[in-house]
Amino acid sequence: MGAVWRRPEIFMFIAGVVMGLTLFGYFFNVPTVIDWVTWLQTFATHISYFATWLGFLTAARVHIYNIQRRTPGVWYFSIVMFASCLIPFLAALPEIANPSITNPIYTWPFNWVYTPLGAALYATTGFYIFSAAYRAFRARSLEATILLVAGCLVMLGNAPIGELIWNKIPDINNWLQMTGQTPGMRALNITAALGIVYFGLRVAVGAEKRVTTLGTGGG
Repeated sequence: MGAVWRRPEIFMFIAGVVMGLTLFGYFFNVPTVIDWVTWLQTFATHISYFATWLGFLTAARVHIYNIQRRTPGVWYFSIVMFASCLIPFLAALPEIANPSITNPIYTWPFNWVYTPLGAALYATTGFYIFSAAYRAFRARSLEATILLVAGCLVMLGNAPIGELIWNKIPDINNWLQMTGQTPGMRALNITAALGIVYFGLRVAVGAEKRVTTLGTGGG
């Protein structure tokens, strides 16, 4: 028998086979390959469900430990987090055979707990964004001046006072976001996609040393 594969090499081989089948099934209409790709996608979905349950059990273990030990400053938050996960799950058990997303068990916490908390958190981040913009938007160069002017126009265009100052500001805001920003974002997305494909190919052929190092437990 030849040389025994090390564990990272097995993982890289599996990743390469899966990636190759997925790419081939996407670009070529071969029924057998498409069936295999569909099966792999279904398998990945089930794995994600398992990962979700594993994450919940891991988080529950940590929070139960905090509650039992009365960890200073965090144990009462652990009660809230654990109860918010456990109560809807237990309440949904009687209708597990016929679940409904319109059930108040799910809609009430989302509409009256999660949504207001999310809005409050988002409003709080506005102050941090403003302070960061104040430090970043300093007209020390031509590029910084352009960024400063564009940022001010966008903020004024999204605020009611902008139209009162000048009725053309909303139109400039729309142009900056649609015509000025979209090409740059698309270029970034294409570059990121090419980088992901390149990284995936390096992993598939075993040329990415960082993955091999992590797999062997090295530094």
